[in-house]
Amino acid sequence: MASAFADDALPPEGVYDSREALFKAINEWAKPRGYAFTTVKSSKTPNGRVKVVYACDRNRLPPSHAVERVRRTASRKTGCKFSVLAKESLDRSTWILGHRPDKECGEHNHPPSEDPAAHPAHRRLEKRDAIRISNLATSGSAPHITQPLQILEPRRVIDAFDQRRTQPVTSTRREPSAFEEIEGRRRAPRCSRCHAIGHIMTSKACPLRFKDIPAPLAQKVKPTVEPATDQPVPARTASAEPPSSVVDLSMHLEILRGLDQSVRSPSAAHMPNSRSPSPPRMPSRSEDDMLQPAVRYDAPEAIYARYIASRQAWYDAQPAGSIKTNQQYRKAMGLPQRYDKQSYEWCLDYKQMSALCVTSTGRRSWTKEEMMAYLDWSNAEDERVEAQVAKEMGDNPLANARRGVKEIWQRIERDSREQEALY
Repeated sequence: MASAFADDALPPEGVYDSREALFKAINEWAKPRGYAFTTVKSSKTPNGRVKVVYACDRNRLPPSHAVERVRRTASRKTGCKFSVLAKESLDRSTWILGHRPDKECGEHNHPPSEDPAAHPAHRRLEKRDAIRISNLATSGSAPHITQPLQILEPRRVIDAFDQRRTQPVTSTRREPSAFEEIEGRRRAPRCSRCHAIGHIMTSKACPLRFKDIPAPLAQKVKPTVEPATDQPVPARTASAEPPSSVVDLSMHLEILRGLDQSVRSPSAAHMPNSRSPSPPRMPSRSEDDMLQPAVRYDAPEAIYARYIASRQAWYDAQPAGSIKTNQQYRKAMGLPQRYDKQSYEWCLDYKQMSALCVTSTGRRSWTKEEMMAYLDWSNAEDERVEAQVAKEMGDNPLANARRGVKEIWQRIERDSREQEALY
């Protein structure tokens, strides 16, 4: 093998159909001349054309001898700058091979290799060669015999099945499975609330399922006071007696009704023999009103009810044919059309409206209209309190010195009573 490269070491310039064809052609040119090409760098020009630099496969710099290395391995790298330039055409259909203008890019700094196998690019087998080698490796050998997988199944005991059969042989109904047989023999559940056997605490059959609901609401859902009838009432057994909590609730309701009647008619309360079997009911107060708990003026339900009443009064005052919507009402009253997310999160705090609304049928989420009504009332209360404080302080704020927390709480309690009486 020659110790120096020939003068025609550079591949000739030309045009190729594809990038793969160009790379294959320059490596076929370099193979008999003792070197190989590898891709060093690829980039794109401003107009989008791809540009690739193919250089000698020994172009990398060798490791430094001044650095003490753990593994004393050899390296083929010599820092050779021999390279060519391939560029895509303007129409993106062909590739153009060209030489680089630098002189050092056309010369090697190492001798040519003695065998093409010294270069990984020349050791790569083509597809047809790989198939041929595979065929030669397997030629003359017996085919690999594989054993089929054994599928293990339980032995079918026909006689035992016939012995426990409950249906006739001609029947098309299937026999109950083991799960169905065991399910029928399971012990009945015990309720953890009323300790009765046959249901669980969330079942509708539990007599104490309304225990966690407030008493007036529980009375609405399930009345405990039975109406008087002329039909004979069957005797109650020990298992049919109502729970003690339900009996106590009905007794307390009767006591409260009697106290209410005595307060409304004091003359009858002082008479010892003035009790009548059927006391007259007050026409101004129905049974539903007495069952309803007292609602404070600052409760969200009361605030929303006042908001609805005010809006309905505004609707009634508008001429026929006019637009009557909640947005028009808020615009006429100077109320904000919307609130930000932080305001809605604030009013759902447990110190304001709380997260859920408790109704006779359970709990639900607050509607946006209810939250907006509460925010309107809160803003109006803040403005009212600020105006009241400014009026009390007057022009000389230092004259009204603070007297302590007790006085502040007394003032708050007095203001709360005044607002309660106002509403």
